[in-house]
Parts: sequence; C-alpha cells; structure tokens
Amino acid sequence: MKEPNVCVKLEGYLKPDTYEFYKNESPEQVLDKLVSAMESSITSQMRSRAAQLGYSMHEILTLASIVEKEGQTADQRKNVASVLHNRLKTGMQLQCDATTNYVEYVIGTEIYDKNDQQQYKYYDLYRRYYSTKRCDGLPAGPICNPSMQSINAALYPADTNYLYFAIVDGKALYAEDYATHQANCDELGIQY
Repeated sequence: MKEPNVCVKLEGYLKPDTYEFYKNESPEQVLDKLVSAMESSITSQMRSRAAQLGYSMHEILTLASIVEKEGQTADQRKNVASVLHNRLKTGMQLQCDATTNYVEYVIGTEIYDKNDQQQYKYYDLYRRYYSTKRCDGLPAGPICNPSMQSINAALYPADTNYLYFAIVDGKALYAEDYATHQANCDELGIQY
C-alpha cells in the first residue's frame, strides 16, 4: 500500500474472522493469511461500486472502519454510513469521536510516547491526519479492521438526508439539522 500519511500500514487490511493456524507459523505467515483473506473478500463489484461513488477501496475501508466503530447494528451502520457520505458530499468535517479515540488511545499510547519530544512531533502530525475534528474529509487511513457488514454499509449506505447521529447504549438518533441533533443529544444524555 502506498497511501501517504498512514500510521499503521496494515490497519483496515486484516480481515476479522476465525482462523486456524499451525503452532509454528511465523508472524509473517499469519499476517499473509489475514491480508489474503481481506484481498479475496474485496470483489470486483465492490471495487466498481467504490469507483461509482468516487472513492478508492482504501477510502472505502477507511470509511467502513469509522462505521465499524460508531455503529453497533446493521441498521445503525447503514445510517452512520449515510451520515458520513452526506457530510463528505457537503464538505462538512466528519467530527467522529472514533477517530479522535484512535489518535488518543492507539496512536498516542501504543505507538508514540507523547512525553518524548522527538516522538511527540509525529504524534501531533498523525493527530492532524486522523482526527476528523481536525482534518477535512476522511482520515489518512482506517482506524480498525472493519467487518464485511461495515464495508457493505460504506458501499451501500441508507438513503437519507441525515447529517448527524448520536448513539448511546444501543439507542441511535439521527438528524438533518444541528438543532435536532442537540435535542437528540439531550435526550440521550450526551453533554457537549
């Protein structure tokens, strides 16, 4: 993969599934199996659909990874995907908590030491590439390895005019405008 600014090169490219491995398989063999499984799951129809939407498969996997982290059910994933597509079409920032959490809890704690000045500059750079509260459009790459359900939701989102969503304890509310979104957040007990 040659996508610029991607922090974890295989993020999004390892298919979540149940696998059998031999006791003495090398890490490389394990990774090859997971990457091959994802590659064989991405069909030419999926690639065509991505192109029809105006996205590369890397961008669809990135979008699907956000859908995976934000939505919990099939319906939620399709609606969240709709919100994300609608926001991208209108030029709005995605502003997803899942991307900020990825920066703080994966990049920030597992990859770079924020207390090390030299490493902090890289952490800060990736914060600009991944936090959708800072960057415009999609982050540089996936924030997890999405399920096929989330990939399909990214390719075939619900047909809505939603621009906002809020999900708490399995309950999801959607809105076309900010005032309704604020009311939804109040109903769900989300404080800004």
